[in-house]
Amino acid sequence: MKRLWTIVVLAMRSAVRLRLVATLLGLVVVLSLALPAVIQHDGTIEGLVRVVQTYSLGAVSLMLALAVIWSSCGSLALDIQARQIQLVMVKPIQPWELWCGKWIAQVLLAGVMLACSLALTWAMLSWRVRAGSWTEEDRRKLVDQILVARQSVVPTLPDFEARARARMEEDRAAGRWPEGLDPKAAWPMYRDLARTELFLIEPGGQRAYDVTLPKHDPTAPAQLEFRFLKSTLDLEAVELRWVILAADGQELWSTNGVWLPRRPYALPLPSHVAASAPYVRVVLFNRHDRAAILLDPDEGLRLMVRVGTVNGNLVRAGLLLWVRLAVLAAIGVSAGAWFSMPVASLVGLAMGLMAAMAGYIFATAAHGPALGEIFGYDRPWLGTVEQWWRRYFVVLSWFTTPFRGASVLERLATGTVIPWGEVGQAVVRALVGAGLIAAVLGMLALTRRELGGVQE
Repeated sequence: MKRLWTIVVLAMRSAVRLRLVATLLGLVVVLSLALPAVIQHDGTIEGLVRVVQTYSLGAVSLMLALAVIWSSCGSLALDIQARQIQLVMVKPIQPWELWCGKWIAQVLLAGVMLACSLALTWAMLSWRVRAGSWTEEDRRKLVDQILVARQSVVPTLPDFEARARARMEEDRAAGRWPEGLDPKAAWPMYRDLARTELFLIEPGGQRAYDVTLPKHDPTAPAQLEFRFLKSTLDLEAVELRWVILAADGQELWSTNGVWLPRRPYALPLPSHVAASAPYVRVVLFNRHDRAAILLDPDEGLRLMVRVGTVNGNLVRAGLLLWVRLAVLAAIGVSAGAWFSMPVASLVGLAMGLMAAMAGYIFATAAHGPALGEIFGYDRPWLGTVEQWWRRYFVVLSWFTTPFRGASVLERLATGTVIPWGEVGQAVVRALVGAGLIAAVLGMLALTRRELGGVQE
């Protein structure tokens, strides 16, 4: 272990001598302090938090990702090209010690820069809030809804897949089935239709949704968020009535209102609503006599309850970003072991681009490509092509697993909790996913290449 940490110290000293640390620290300070002062927000307290946290931390994260890829690629590639690696490899040092030492140095430097960015961003946000002319309502909203850690709780749905299978079999038995249509290609359509019907409310009708509440702060106010579409083409407002019932059927809260379709809404709930564990029933009445309404099946109805503090959420967000930078560093060090500069940096950037597309890759791996909507569902070869295309994205999703999940900065700015379980999963995925594969490939390159000989 002594040899390993010696390599770590030498790599960090090299970064300091090359003024990499000073350059990165200067960029972190500029982006964390100057960027929020330059970008104008919309005048609301939410807009201020979004600018300071999302844009500032987003710019720093992007800059650090690019810097980590370039620096980690060069940590080995430049040593090999400059023939300095021979001074190391002639000593009793194992390839894994060299790789791990270079990687740990890059991870530590990225962690220091990220911690400085988080501290400066939080200081800037605190100063802007104190210096601004905000009303008491704005400050209360900041404390209750924004600078918190709230969990999004969606309704528990019945078994809609069983209904979808029954409907598909019924259509096949009744002859309402195109010739040559693969059931696997048609199944997503039936499944999505059955799920969507659970969020459809006819004119003058009603629908109830059971919401199981997690462990949360029962004294903190909650929030009901919803968004809906309308069956008619006009944009006329719709009168709705919301009722929340306790487990024993007692009415906890109700409100009537008129809302426009296609817009997100958030209704504050008193604290006693969230205190009624283990679950509540949300009932929605459609008062319109001609138009049906459709809640967004993904984000059309949810309760937001407080489960933690903003300080813990900030720490967890920083750890998630740090894990992702660690994976990029592993990819960069291994690329530098196989290729010379600038090929190594280009390979690292390509892998970083694939990581940035992790959301699209996971969505395609989960739901499959929409080839049927493009070419039609009546082609017999379509099912086979979709299966293999989806398997390709499943493999890609396995490599980009450490980058899985919703936007860290978006959740931080909106007060949505980042659970410790997600942080732990990200660490495990990094160790057994792309990070482990990159480490094995990098050590293999150091073992097979003649690093101790003359490099032409």
